[in-house]
Parts: sequence; structure tokens; C-alpha cells
Amino acid sequence: MKLLKVYLLAVVPIVLLHASGFAQSSTSPSGFDQLASSKDVDAFISSIRRKYSKMTKSLEKDSKRLLQKVHRSEQRLAQKMAEGDSSVITQNMKTSNAEYNLYLRLISDSCVELKPKKRPDYIPNLDTIQSAIRFLTQKGQKLSSETMARLQSASGQLAILQDRFENVNAVTDFIKSREALLNSITNKISVSTQLSDINKDLFYFGQRVNEYKSLINDRKKIEEKLISSLRNIPAFSKFIKENGYLSAFLGNDFAQASNRIGSELQTRADVQRLVADRSTTPTAGASEGLNSQLESAQAQLNVLKDKLNKAGGMQNGEEIPGFKPNSQKTKNVWERLEFGFNIQSARTTSILPATMDWGLSVGYKINDRSVIGIGASYKLGLGKPVGHIEISNQGVGIRSFIEAKLKGRVWLTGGYEYNYFHSLNSINTVSNVQVWQPGGLIGLTKKIRAGRKDIRLQLLWDFLSYQQVPRSQAIKFRIGYSL
Repeated sequence: MKLLKVYLLAVVPIVLLHASGFAQSSTSPSGFDQLASSKDVDAFISSIRRKYSKMTKSLEKDSKRLLQKVHRSEQRLAQKMAEGDSSVITQNMKTSNAEYNLYLRLISDSCVELKPKKRPDYIPNLDTIQSAIRFLTQKGQKLSSETMARLQSASGQLAILQDRFENVNAVTDFIKSREALLNSITNKISVSTQLSDINKDLFYFGQRVNEYKSLINDRKKIEEKLISSLRNIPAFSKFIKENGYLSAFLGNDFAQASNRIGSELQTRADVQRLVADRSTTPTAGASEGLNSQLESAQAQLNVLKDKLNKAGGMQNGEEIPGFKPNSQKTKNVWERLEFGFNIQSARTTSILPATMDWGLSVGYKINDRSVIGIGASYKLGLGKPVGHIEISNQGVGIRSFIEAKLKGRVWLTGGYEYNYFHSLNSINTVSNVQVWQPGGLIGLTKKIRAGRKDIRLQLLWDFLSYQQVPRSQAIKFRIGYSL
């Protein structure tokens, strides 16, 4: 707790220095009138309600899943340990079942109280959004009654989300206490345990919670537009200093820091002007020097913040022997899918015209180094060489594949395919599985980064091509792009 106060008191001067610069950039008393008469407030409310309502449900779901998984692991562990000292296990399970039920209720029921209740982590943007809503509710005399009602509803939604983050800390502490208790029991009984699984579950849960916090701090354009407008109102900066999370947590310390910033540091422009006046270098150089010092201070604060997160974090993956975190575990199914398309050409044979295969695929990331997937292809006939070009339907195919990372951006690729090498004249012929030709592929895939997407170059050997009638080319080169 002392470390957190030190960090916050260190951050306050820089934060307020920036805030005061925003606050005094516009002194027009009509700023709020212009804001209240626009549609920005309604768009802001709709944005945060969609964003945070979904996040609240996801946080509840993840917390519940964690408790249930850990409880099942503890029950399996108890069955193994029962052979050593059943009396210890029986007494432990009686108390644990009641506690797990209490915390399961806590996840979605704000009426359940735990004492002492742990203070949630400080999330800057969540504090700003809450302060903005309270400010608009109290100061927005020109807002319509309908908008005021929606603001109050949004404020209630954020309060629920804040409560869920408090529950996350409570659930995490509970699981850590159960883990410590199980450690003491298993050491006495000398039974192999599943505690490493509990550690892994706790680690992935912590990673997921951190992702939620990152999403909160990543403002959408609608949110940023309104917050930027509010920062041009001096009363808003004053309101945050007096009613924000930092004020409630630090009390007089925060108030003193706020007053010191307001009276001594003034605004960013004032500081830069003062530095320029006392510097022998040009104003631009002085400003660059000030910005450099601010960036250096921010870097040091980030280091302190990392240490703080590790000290009070969920679980550090490095502390689990032999454990290599899988970043895909914290993602939902949709986030683990990767879509792509590729093309492949084949030269003219004595039987078949030149063709170009157009393929679509969808892969599922098992972990950071393995992907499995399926796909489909369409064969477009191009005819004979120049002078005999003729577009035609020359078949279809279904594909499956698996990829394993070798080194860097080079992957080992294998696949199994079925191809239909005939014109698509009738659906009855396509449904005849006996005319489909199998293909077995193995080779390499090179992924080249292009912006946020990947260009994929594949060199594959079809080791079943020698059994195909008509025989297709054994070496296949495909070029594709991730969608």
C-alpha cells in the first residue's frame, strides 16, 4: 500500500501538469454550453454502455470459470490425498465448499459483502470516465431529462464494473490462500499435487484481466472527443482533483500535490516559457530539453509501475517451473481464428488445361507455435497456351492443414486434401467420392509481415500425386495473404 501511494504521488505532478495545460487552454465559460448542446454526450453514453456492459459480463464469466476450475482441481487433489489422511481432507473440504459457493455468489451479486473488501486497482481511464459522467450529471443543467437519465444509468453500469474489479482481487486473494493451505497439507502428506495447474489458471486469469484494463485505457474516438472537450473546461479539472479516485485514496496528500501543481508549476506553457527565459538556448531547444526530462521521468515511473504490478499481480508465469505461457489461452475462439486465401497455378498437361487454384482457409491457433485448419479451393481452367485461352470450371477441392513454427517466421506445413479434377457439369458427379483424388502435402511456409497482415509463401511436395489419375504436379508453390 505504501508503494502504491509513492507511485501515485510521483505520477500526480506529471498528470496534473498535463491536465492543467489542457484546462487553461480555453477559458471560455461557454465551452460547456457548446458541449451540452451537441450530440457528443449521447454518442459518448452509447459507446461506453456497449463497451462496459459487455466487459462486465465477460469479467463475471471469466471469474466464475476460474473458481469452478480451481474448485474441481482441489476436489481431484482431495481424492488423491484421501489415501494419506482422510480426516484432514474431510475437514478441509467442508469449509472449502462453503467458501467457493460464497465467492461464486460474489461474482454477480453486489449484495454479498466481504470484510475486509480489497480496494481495486487504479485504472486511469475508468476514473476519468466516471468523473466525466458525474461532472455532466451535476453540472449539465442544459442537458435534456432523457440524457440525464441515460447518464445516471451509465454511471450505474460503471459502478458495477468497478465492483467486479474489486471482486477479481477478492477472488484472486482467496485462491492464493487456498493454494497456500493445500501446499501445507500436501507437504505433510507427501502426495503429488495439481497445484501447478492452479498456478497456470491463475496466471491466465491475470493476463485476461490485464487485457480488460488495456481495453478500458484504449479510448474510442467518441470517448476521446468528449473527454478532450471537457478538459477545455477549467471546472472539470478542478472537479477531478476533488472527486476522482486519487483524491479519495490519497486524501490530503493528493490535495496538497494538486495545490502545489496549481500554484508552483502552473501550466505546461508557463513552465516552458520560464525555462526559455532562463535558458541561453533558443525556446525550441529549451522545450525539447523539458520534454526530454519529462519523458525520462515517465520512463522511470513506468519501471516503478512494472515492479508494482509484479508485486501485487495475479501470478508471474516465470515463477512456475517448466511453464511456458500460451498467449492464446486468454483469447476467445474468434480471436484465435486466422483467415486467409491463396492462389496456385498448374501448367498445361496432355489431358488437363492450365489451371489456377483459388483457395480459402481458416486456421485455429492451438498455441503461439501451432495452427490447425481447414479450407476449400476452386480450380479455374485457363485453356491451352496463347491463342487457345478458354475459361472453364475444372474442379474443386477440400483441404486440411497443420503448421508448426520452426524458426523466426518459417513454419513447417503439412496437409491432406481431396481434389475433384473434372469439369463441374453436374452435382451428381461431384458427389461421387470415388472420383476425388487424395493429396498429401509437406513443406515450408514463409510468413512476411505486411502492415498488420501476413504474406504467405508456401513450397509444398505432394507425395501422393504419383498415385493420382490424371497425375498432378508434385511440387506446388502457393502465395497467399492473411485476411
